[in-house]
Amino acid sequence: MALTEQEKKEYMDYFGGQCPKSECKSKDIHGGHIEMDGSTAWAVVRCDTCGYKWKDVFTLSGVEDIEIRKPIRLIYIIRGTTKNETDPLEGYPLYWSNEDGWVDYDSADQFSQEERDKLNLPMNGEWMLARGE
Repeated sequence: MALTEQEKKEYMDYFGGQCPKSECKSKDIHGGHIEMDGSTAWAVVRCDTCGYKWKDVFTLSGVEDIEIRKPIRLIYIIRGTTKNETDPLEGYPLYWSNEDGWVDYDSADQFSQEERDKLNLPMNGEWMLARGE
């Protein structure tokens, strides 16, 4: 059943934070992805309590600058892939050090994306993302 004008008004007054159906008013609602056409955007929203679906409609109301963040720098390490590159006592994987060979995680060398793209892996090694900064 279609929303009444009163239900639409109450939904807008509440800034869309609950189901617009007067017999429900649940806050257990979820919106889908936003679609756009020119200066109008919309998203289908569903109430998980009563199952009612509706469309929230958005219009362009302004424009603001955003802060441009510097790109994330990815840091990689090399992890062993076979039993030979596993700590014999603890059973956890070992990691590569250019100076010492297979070592524990904390002693592993770290590599940039550029190094990852250029360097060859040691036998039985694979790249593993350690972190981004």
